[in-house]
Amino acid sequence: VLGERLQPLALQTVSGRLGGRRLANGFEVRTEELQFRTREGQVWPGGNAALTWTGAEGRVLEQGDFRADRLDLGALAQIATRLPLDDAARERIADFAPRGQVDALQFRWQGPLSAPQSYEGRGKVRDLVLAAGVPVPQAGVANTPGRPGVRGAAVEFDFTHSGGKARLGIERGALDLPGMFEQPRIDLQRLRGDLQWQIDGEQLSV
Repeated sequence: VLGERLQPLALQTVSGRLGGRRLANGFEVRTEELQFRTREGQVWPGGNAALTWTGAEGRVLEQGDFRADRLDLGALAQIATRLPLDDAARERIADFAPRGQVDALQFRWQGPLSAPQSYEGRGKVRDLVLAAGVPVPQAGVANTPGRPGVRGAAVEFDFTHSGGKARLGIERGALDLPGMFEQPRIDLQRLRGDLQWQIDGEQLSV
């Protein structure tokens, strides 16, 4: 059991290496070629990952560092219900329903993971699928768009809490733009694009 309110991660088969150590105010966990199948049929197909987390102490904020390669997002989303994540992070994973293969990922943050005060990340993902968000009606607004979704994307990104950039490519995939068009799904044979954004408080420029 990885948390007081979590169901146990009961394993049917397991191979690879798993290591960890307790820090003065946190923990460190690493996996190498870890593969397993739970009794419920959830499968973790392998890859390497490392997570270091330290709790808040005095004026020092909670902070974490996560690194991974060859990570299966679909498998992670299935296993997330058994991992020691806060409720907000678990809800976001379920809402986005991610699938795809992470070739490389690095993410650092300070503050609670659900609302970090600062963060930075970079990585490469292929065959990415993210579910679109349902439009939420707003008073006085005729058409309120929902969160865009994507299917079959390859993304290379580099971002911080103040902005970032990404290179997007789609081959025989689709964009989902709920609330923007009568037919929200746009099938694409090929798409290439570069995206840059800046964040200043609640202001976002793209």
